[in-house]
Amino acid sequence: MDDGSTEIEQQTPVMRTARGVAIGASAGMVLLSLWLFSIPQDHPWRVATITLLSLYSVVILSFLGGVRWAFAFQGRDGRERRDLIIGALPAVVAPCILFIAMPAAFAVLAAAFAAMGAWDSLASFSGSVPAWYGRLRMQLTGVIVLALMLAFIATS
Repeated sequence: MDDGSTEIEQQTPVMRTARGVAIGASAGMVLLSLWLFSIPQDHPWRVATITLLSLYSVVILSFLGGVRWAFAFQGRDGRERRDLIIGALPAVVAPCILFIAMPAAFAVLAAAFAAMGAWDSLASFSGSVPAWYGRLRMQLTGVIVLALMLAFIATS
C-alpha cells in the first residue's frame, strides 16, 4: 500500500508545473476575493473588482472543462465520449453565469467549481484522470469555493 510518503520524489516536472500554475491561478481568485471583502461598498474599484473576479472565475471554470477534454483524448476507460460532452459544459454554461445578479452569481460559481472538483476527484478514483490530478483538484477546489463564498458575502 502506498501511503504517499514518497509522492514528492515521484513527481514529474509536468506535475510540479501543473501544481505551480494551478496554485498561481487560485491565488488570483483568493486575492481578488480578499480585496473585494476588504473594500467599502462605495470604493471606486469595487465594481471593477466584482467584474474581474467573475470574469476570471468563468475563464478558469471553462479551462477546467478543457483539461477534462485533454484527459478524455487519452482514452483510458471507455468513457471518453461522455467526458467530452460533460467537459464542454463549463465553456457553455459558465458565461451564462455572468448574467446572474450578484451575489447569486458567486454562489452559482462556487457550486460549479465544487461540482467540477467532485467530478475530477471521482474520476481519479476510477482512473479516468491521474490520482495526482484528483488530489490537486480537491485541494484547490476547497480554496476556490471558499474564495467565491467570501465574494458572495462581500456582495450580499
